[in-house]
Amino acid sequence: MARKTATEGGSASGASLVMSVSLNLILLVFFVYINTIGVNDEEKIKKALGSLVGRFGILPGGAHLSEGDETLPPGPPIVSIDEAPVNMMEHFRNLMKQEQLSDTVIISAKGADVILNLPEELLFPPGSADLRPGVTPVLVGIAEILQRSSLPVRVEGHTDDVPIRTARFPSNWELSATRAVSVLKVLEGPGGIPKERLSAMGFAEHRPLVENDSPEKRARNRRVHLVLVGEKDGQKK
Repeated sequence: MARKTATEGGSASGASLVMSVSLNLILLVFFVYINTIGVNDEEKIKKALGSLVGRFGILPGGAHLSEGDETLPPGPPIVSIDEAPVNMMEHFRNLMKQEQLSDTVIISAKGADVILNLPEELLFPPGSADLRPGVTPVLVGIAEILQRSSLPVRVEGHTDDVPIRTARFPSNWELSATRAVSVLKVLEGPGGIPKERLSAMGFAEHRPLVENDSPEKRARNRRVHLVLVGEKDGQKK
């Protein structure tokens, strides 16, 4: 009888050892995965760990759930996955429809990039880089959509070919660049886009959409482009 009891005890001990090793391996893989993907939100990690531990019937302090007890409910996803740029285009369209700007702001795709064409008439008075009153909420709404992604955002300023010579803007280079920075500051400030995602460029009159041969066409060339760069760091793979 003593031999049988010892055998049963050894079997139970072996089963416990296997269970313990399996759980430790799962936890090891879990923490390696968290470290690999770079999740640094402590609250998210706690919730995810609570969900994982609950599934194995383990409670704080080493206690175990009894049969019939409920495990912890699964926590929310702990990984923030970038929304595809092509899907974000629909969010931009909905925003423009809500702001009654569907006929004013042109949304397009070029390769992997998504481009919002914001005309001068929406953003600035002629010859100025000071944003019009009331346009900030529109830019903040755009920023909220951009936060669905971690891709870079490039702000491009463009002018027509009419020369400008003022104390503030000796040429269209300064005007286009300053306009781009004015928009960038809203995206970074009220919009909450991390500055490491943002860049600003001024192209003056050198990248026109159409020929500068009429007032209507020149108006089309005076614009700011918001470009959601479809490749990390703006580089093709």
